[in-house]
Amino acid sequence: MELKNNLKYIAILSLSFFYSSYIYLNQSTRIREVASTDHAGLVVVVFASFSMAAGILIFTIISKKKNVGIIRNFYLLFLIVSFISYVLSVFNSNTYVVAICLCVSSAFATGGFGVGYLFSIMALNVNAKYFGRVFTIGYAIGSALVFLVSRINMESNFGLFSTIVAAIAFFFSATFAYSSFKSGEGEAPAYEENLRGLSIKKYFFFLSILVLFAATLTALTQDFVGFYSFEQTKTWFGDSRIYYSIGLILAGLIYDIKKEIFYICLPVSFIGQLIALLLLNQSISIDAVSAVSYLFIGFFSLFRAVGFIEMGYRNKKYLYLIACGMFFERIVEGVVGIAERAILSNVFVVSILAAALLIGFMWIYMFNFHKTISNQKSEEKDMLKELSIEYGLSGQEEKVLGFLVQDYTKKEIAEEMVLSVNTIKVHVTNIYKKTGLGKSELKAIYYKKG
Repeated sequence: MELKNNLKYIAILSLSFFYSSYIYLNQSTRIREVASTDHAGLVVVVFASFSMAAGILIFTIISKKKNVGIIRNFYLLFLIVSFISYVLSVFNSNTYVVAICLCVSSAFATGGFGVGYLFSIMALNVNAKYFGRVFTIGYAIGSALVFLVSRINMESNFGLFSTIVAAIAFFFSATFAYSSFKSGEGEAPAYEENLRGLSIKKYFFFLSILVLFAATLTALTQDFVGFYSFEQTKTWFGDSRIYYSIGLILAGLIYDIKKEIFYICLPVSFIGQLIALLLLNQSISIDAVSAVSYLFIGFFSLFRAVGFIEMGYRNKKYLYLIACGMFFERIVEGVVGIAERAILSNVFVVSILAAALLIGFMWIYMFNFHKTISNQKSEEKDMLKELSIEYGLSGQEEKVLGFLVQDYTKKEIAEEMVLSVNTIKVHVTNIYKKTGLGKSELKAIYYKKG
């Protein structure tokens, strides 16, 4: 059951990310064919980044109203608009038309509005303990597909070929993703809004600052690689996807196995960005720089997603904020792109300062948030034991109560404990009889004790 669900969402993510990356790759190449180097770089790095940020902002505004039907319909509409924009850019030679089409598809495909939509699907339907693997494997497969397709040489009929490939990816990603957005509670338990004094608002603010620093460091590498090698853009972007896939899967596995290890590896991974920038300054091969950079960037890609998605897991009313990590990153990429000539001469010095600040914030984040969660989980066990002793609950009933106060359904509790639903129903009935309390009253006592 769990495996089938995970495979489903891996497929949805991989198709959606492939579609978005593939059209972005081809449109970026197209703008460089019809525009001057400076203008093309401005559109690809600056305007496209701001367009993606605008698309995410539109999702945040629309999804705050929590109308599932409206969100799904906008997703489908925007996906259609992105595909039309892609087709226009492939078969048009006007610089302004191609540039506008690139910005439109960046705003409305998976890089923009679609990011929030897909992250919401994940938070609503994928169990938190599998999130890292589902997210990174889906993203990695999409990236690997871009690499494979980019190696196909179809110069004479490339416009037609790329349109057919994009149409197939568009159809399947739209079909599966559209039908998968629903208002259910998902399979992940909701946490309380506050964790030992660290409110959602404080967490959001701190996490935003952290992502801004991290995005600055990664943008210095990613954007400048593109600026250095316009003539190799297509090959570079395609090849980088395979390195990216490896880094993503490694990060996802570590995150799911032991989050504490992931948050130790995360600041260490930024050393890879510094090495890449050093190689860039030493005029080393673009391929070498790309390999080093993208092998490490998978950790940040996962972090910018899970950091905000965790808010949705903790409290469903904050789901509309889950794409903010991507929003901040796109803004930073655009700003860095504008200032690239001023920064480029001192890029390594700037990067070291950014990395130092980032690592400092990262350690604060680890000890003030994730350590708090670990402490809370330990104390939650003590609270359950206290309630169990007070009301004379059995060991199994104690475990059921733990799931019950976290709003698990009887079916979900049965799956977690590997028992039948009928057995769970009996345990729940016994809990209510022994305590003389209903579910809402038990929750109130449980969280009050906490």
